[in-house]
Amino acid sequence: MVGVHEVNVKLVSEYLSLGEHFAKYPDIPVLVPGDVANLPESVIYLNTTDGIDQMMTALSSGQEHLVIVDNAMNNADVISQTERATDLLLGSPEIVGNHLPVLAILLSSWREASLLAEGKTEITRSLKNISLDTAGTGVGGAV
Repeated sequence: MVGVHEVNVKLVSEYLSLGEHFAKYPDIPVLVPGDVANLPESVIYLNTTDGIDQMMTALSSGQEHLVIVDNAMNNADVISQTERATDLLLGSPEIVGNHLPVLAILLSSWREASLLAEGKTEITRSLKNISLDTAGTGVGGAV
C-alpha cells in the first residue's frame, strides 16, 4: 500500500538552494520547476509515464532528498500566474479565465485514493477533501 506523503513546491532558480530545506526536512520531497539550474541526475522528471511510476516508487520507499522536476512549470510562468490570480482576487477587470491548481488536484487525489485503498475513508469524504484541497490551494496561491 502507498502511504500519504507531503510534497513541498519550491520556486528556486538553483538546485543548491534546496540545501536549507533538506537540512531541516530530509524526508519531505520537493517539486521544482523545469528551469532550475544544476539539477543532478538523481532527480525525477514528472513529465513522462515512467517518471510518475518512478516518483510513486520513490515516495513509497521513503527516499530522502527527493527532488521531482515538473518541466511543464517554470519560475516565470508561476510568478506571472500568481500575479494574474492576485489581480483577479483584487478585482482587476482585464483578468479572465480559470486557473486550476492541477498539481494540487493530482496530489490530493493520489492521497485520497491511497486512503480509500486502505479503507480509511469513504468516496464521498474523499471527493469533498479533493474539492477543499483544490479550492484552498487556488485561493492560497492567489493570496
